[in-house]
Amino acid sequence: MISKIQGFNHLKGGLNKRWPIKKDISYAYQCDVMQKIGYTINDLNNLLDNIDKTSRKDVVYIVMLASWIQEAVKSLFACYPKEICKNFVYADEDLLNEGRQYLEAIRSFICAHPLKTNRHPEYGFDGTEICVDIRFETKMPLMFGIDKHRYIDFDGIHDGKNDKSDFYLYCYSKESKKKLEFANYIGCSYSDIYKVADLYIKKVICFDSYLNKLKRKETLKPNE
Repeated sequence: MISKIQGFNHLKGGLNKRWPIKKDISYAYQCDVMQKIGYTINDLNNLLDNIDKTSRKDVVYIVMLASWIQEAVKSLFACYPKEICKNFVYADEDLLNEGRQYLEAIRSFICAHPLKTNRHPEYGFDGTEICVDIRFETKMPLMFGIDKHRYIDFDGIHDGKNDKSDFYLYCYSKESKKKLEFANYIGCSYSDIYKVADLYIKKVICFDSYLNKLKRKETLKPNE
């Protein structure tokens, strides 16, 4: 079962401070970014109520919602100068980086470049794969060649079928050295996508707590 992503109901007020924000960025813009993140959290959580009844378009939507959170969190941190963020530490930063690479790989293959993506070889997307379709089962016979299963997670791509996969990317490849003669399936899990979004939100919550403890006179240089 996938847990709902934590919202911003219990922030400590650090992100409400105006003085830490870059002088050339308005507080209103920062609030707009936070609002975007909040709405996207709600959209992702609402989809969990019927996650077992999703369609192909829902897969694309979920991937894009997680990507919106990624981009919005990046924009949020860009509102603050380096001297404000220099002592901020997020304990799960390494895991978040793994999740970011995972999300960017499946977003590229499903949404951005389904006919040829070559920027994520660690996930099997090295320019030799074409994403033909999104499917929810692999019982139907493949039209070409052998029935080959793989699956992806934060650690990369793996051989074999993962019974925890929620949907499958139906792919086509002519790369013989991969031994993927023509068609194959790549399993993906919603829990991994939601995990990425959740890690980003927890980073924002940690940053809020960090900002809440900052004192202006101890952080900024005189006359700033």
